[in-house]
Formats: sequence, structure tokens, C-alpha cells
Amino acid sequence: MPLEVAEHQREHKGDLGPRKYSREYIQRFIDTARASGYLVTYNHPCWSMEAEEDTLSYDGCFSLEVFNTGSEKISGYECNMALYDKFLRKGKFLYVHGADDNHNKAPFGDLMCDSFGSWTQILAEELTYPAVIRALEEGRFYATTGPEITGVTMHSVPGWVGDDHCITAEIEGVKAVVDICSSTSAIAGWSAVALLRNLASPVCFY
Repeated sequence: MPLEVAEHQREHKGDLGPRKYSREYIQRFIDTARASGYLVTYNHPCWSMEAEEDTLSYDGCFSLEVFNTGSEKISGYECNMALYDKFLRKGKFLYVHGADDNHNKAPFGDLMCDSFGSWTQILAEELTYPAVIRALEEGRFYATTGPEITGVTMHSVPGWVGDDHCITAEIEGVKAVVDICSSTSAIAGWSAVALLRNLASPVCFY
């Protein structure tokens, strides 16, 4: 939310009253929130049981929750990379974030424990509200289920036939350098995406 709302300098804006579960209402909700300075995220789409065609119809979402630990424990699935890919294929760029959404009903060590399974790493200049929001707005964050990325560089020349991509990924104690050569830049790009996913974890992805 905007800093002035967080500090109670102005009231929330938007419709009051009961929620209406329709595409038009949700899209208006997103538009109103964005106009009021909010970053709008789409959370736990599997747990929400919303039709995929409805989910993909919305415009203006800032980020998609790519993994939700609580939903994963309850429903058995909340890894949304396939859905994220469909957003991208429709020309809708979103960032991705992860969270536990924990309710702490099961103790640590229990298979149903929903704490510390997923979170969002944010590269903020300092631990203040404005700095964290600025880092989010600039895309300096990633979702993870554990691994911490300390550095990723990628060099390529888009459009070349036989395009070459060099990816260097570093995490604590490990450094990997991988060269990718594909017949087209599009194939090389998707190969790079798949590699980046698997280098870190299923959902550690910018």
C-alpha cells in the first residue's frame, strides 16, 4: 500500500459493501487500487479456485504469487509457473512472489507445517518502508523456496540465428557458468528460462 496509507495519513479508497465475484468487479477493484497508488498482486489462484480464463483476463496486476506454502499443504498444489507462462504468452508481464500464508496450526517438523516454505527475497537499499516499496516497484526481488541468489548475469544477442547465451549464476559456495546455443533466439530464450529455474529451485525465479 502507499506510504501515506500505511502511516494513516489518508483513508483507503474503493467500493464499500459486499464483494461481487465477477470479472468486471474484480477488474474495477484492480483499477481503483492502482489509481490510488497500490501494487496489486494476484495471490493463491489455485486455492481461490478461479477459472483460468478469468485469471488471465485481468489487467494491471503487479505480481503473481508463484508459490504459496499454505495452499500447497492444504490442496496439494500451488506452484503457478505454468499459469505465469500463460500470462507471458498473452503479453502480460508480471513479477512473481512467494509466501507462506501460514496459519501455524501444525507444529514445526510436522508434514503439514505451513511456515518457512516460501518467501520473497527483496534487494532493498535499507530496511525502511519506502526503500522496500521502491525495490518492489523496480523489480529487485524474487520468489524462492529456500535458495538465495547472490548474482545472476546473462549475455546474449537477440535475433541472431544460432543465438548464444552465457549464464552465470552464483549462490553461496557455488558458481555455475553455462553456454546455450540454439537455432533461434526464441528457443535459446526459453532454454535460458528453464535453466535458470532449475539452477536454483522450482520457483526461485525473477
